[in-house]
Amino acid sequence: LSEISSLGRVSHRLAMTDSGAPLEKVLTLLLPRLLSRIGSNHKRTTDLVSECKEKNVSLSCENLEGMIKAAYDKIHAKLVEMLSHIMKRVRDDTGCKVPCQAVLGLLYDASKRTAHDPAVVDPFTLNLSLAFLTLGLPRCETNEVETILPGLLALVGAHSGIRSLSSAARKGQRNQVGHLLLRAIQAIISGNRTSTENTSGMRTGSSMSNLPPSSSLAGKKVELPPGGESKVRDERIALARSVVSSTNNDDACSAVYDLLMDVLLYQPDGGGSSLPPPGLSQCGNERLRSGTSNTAKSWVAEFAPQARLRDLKLSILDFVAPCRRWALFVDDTVMEKDEGKDDDEEEPMAKREVTRDNGLGTARTVALLVAASGDIHPDVSEQASSYLRAHMDSRRNVTSASVPSGDNRDDASKPNTEAGEIGQNKNDDVVPSSSPSHALLGQPIALACALLSLVLGDAVAVGIVRNLPATTALPTLGS
Repeated sequence: LSEISSLGRVSHRLAMTDSGAPLEKVLTLLLPRLLSRIGSNHKRTTDLVSECKEKNVSLSCENLEGMIKAAYDKIHAKLVEMLSHIMKRVRDDTGCKVPCQAVLGLLYDASKRTAHDPAVVDPFTLNLSLAFLTLGLPRCETNEVETILPGLLALVGAHSGIRSLSSAARKGQRNQVGHLLLRAIQAIISGNRTSTENTSGMRTGSSMSNLPPSSSLAGKKVELPPGGESKVRDERIALARSVVSSTNNDDACSAVYDLLMDVLLYQPDGGGSSLPPPGLSQCGNERLRSGTSNTAKSWVAEFAPQARLRDLKLSILDFVAPCRRWALFVDDTVMEKDEGKDDDEEEPMAKREVTRDNGLGTARTVALLVAASGDIHPDVSEQASSYLRAHMDSRRNVTSASVPSGDNRDDASKPNTEAGEIGQNKNDDVVPSSSPSHALLGQPIALACALLSLVLGDAVAVGIVRNLPATTALPTLGS
């Protein structure tokens, strides 16, 4: 009874809170707690019911178990009422932000860079958290979206595989998480483009130029110390890459690749056919078409105009192209102990970033660019071809010799992430690829299988590749 009374007081205070900044301030602390509370209360109720069934105890109002169950039901009803009230008010108040990072923290462990197993997270907490993230993400500034991006990448990996298709609910969660990532990618890239225009007064002419430090989606300029914002973004980029590293989390890497490939293959159904476009699976087509929209009737309606779909595909190309700053799949960055320190020293052993390219990241990047180079929209196909040529030209002379760690990365002729070209930070150690073809194409067998599957289907492509001489293990790019 005390818990119900406490929720009643909080509900009353929430109802009396003015819209705008006061409501946003209350939600920053209250919303994550309510989402967590409704999940824990549902678990208590489920555990009680299961225990009573095992003991063959009826849940009537005449016994203690029945009264406890009734109290849990009242708490659940009150929590649903409060969350519904918040959802309605946030929808009506378009200027009210949702604490997306705190909400995402219920589904993602930032310290381990992994998402919680969807089978472990309570369904009420999971579904409502995804609903508030869907509502709140478009209202976030670019730097806020960059902060939650690693969690979204990990979520896509957690909601992949056969288990994600085991039920309609799990499939819906998988689709919703995928669309959250797509919204985040477009918000980040478009926000950086807005920052470019507001900083220089004109759009950068070269498609190979580097993206500047982020500002808000509205173009608000953020004052930071010289180089401060660029350093923060480099750290966010490194974190995002580590989440989808095939060394650290191949499930996330494969699932994100599949999602981005689906978007690049997607085309509006002008004839009204429900059949997917060539190369796109039925499951992938259904995932994209299931998306919702805050500005149109549905995701399909929002991206029916070629201009809107073109912008989304260009954002994805900017996000994965090795000549751009994010270059999501290019490298596998892991943290290793510095061999210059001993375990018995008083200070903790320092760590360094070591970049290991097993070829899968490069193969995924090349596969995405090749698929997009055949797009029906000339802007998309030309941009993809341009990025592909830039990659090939920059890697053509790469050999198995190691790259010195002290190179001057400001030289325009050398790889430089700040200049938007392929490369690592100057303090990174680069583990070289084993051959020029590895540097160009990554894993050639995996790349060939992925491209063949777009034309012939997965089963036929795998059968062809397995019959090639000296083919033992068959690495795959997707899940």
